[in-house]
Amino acid sequence: MRLTIARIVVSVAMPWRQEACAAQIEAQRRLPTDLVHTLRSIGVFRMYVPRSHAGLEFDIASAMKIVTALSRIDSSIGWLAGIGSTAPLSQPACRATCSARCTATAPM
Repeated sequence: MRLTIARIVVSVAMPWRQEACAAQIEAQRRLPTDLVHTLRSIGVFRMYVPRSHAGLEFDIASAMKIVTALSRIDSSIGWLAGIGSTAPLSQPACRATCSARCTATAPM
């Protein structure tokens, strides 16, 4: 699991650690679309989703390590990761087709 955590953090840290990117986030008052796509493609929003549903099935401690690391890059990135990763926790109440759409890895 350590390799997956490291991969997630490095995938985000490399392009978004520069001050220019932080300034862009602050100026636009939103996260850039390509950053959100990166978070989605590397599985940040599927950290708690079971492997049987194409998730990473992280335990809380592992997921919080990722959220903490992403927050150190930029607090807005960490906030989105924390909120976005918990959204699938409500999916068991959804029908299977709804759940499948929500966890799909296709671009938004």
